[in-house]
Amino acid sequence: MSWRPRDSSASTGAAEPSCAGRTELEDIYEIRMMLEPVATARAARSATRVSLRPAIQLLVAMESDIDGTRWAEHNASFHNVIDLAGNSPRLVAILKNLRELSTLYITHSILAVPDRARQANAEHEEILRAVYAHDPVAAADAVLRHLDGTLGALRTIHRLRAPRTSAVPYQRGQII
Repeated sequence: MSWRPRDSSASTGAAEPSCAGRTELEDIYEIRMMLEPVATARAARSATRVSLRPAIQLLVAMESDIDGTRWAEHNASFHNVIDLAGNSPRLVAILKNLRELSTLYITHSILAVPDRARQANAEHEEILRAVYAHDPVAAADAVLRHLDGTLGALRTIHRLRAPRTSAVPYQRGQII
């Protein structure tokens, strides 16, 4: 990934990822959109109230935090808590790596897209409610919509062309 300073007219002063063609960003999100619904569905099947308590605390922190960098850290921790509840250490490790690669993109989307943090917080709440309700289909669907929302915001920022068809072979309730 290459970096360049943000446009000086931007108010945040943060660095932004520079993207061209089939980007690292799209690759990361395509993989995340295949794996995170599986991890979240697993969590919905096996999570306990105790295992989800940190996710509730992180959601509260994200709703009150206005710093984009800290918000992105809370976001990564939130998703990690959900993944851990699914009891698949290998999947947790893979998703943690992908999340580390996408953290700067996520921070950028929160800083550059008005209302994205509020939307993402609502999406996180939907994910958490589905996992808490032990509804794997709703949990997988909620996390997929969440990732799609973030990728959509980033495509808008970087003026990336959305693919004509979904790169992820997924329909509500099933991966095909």
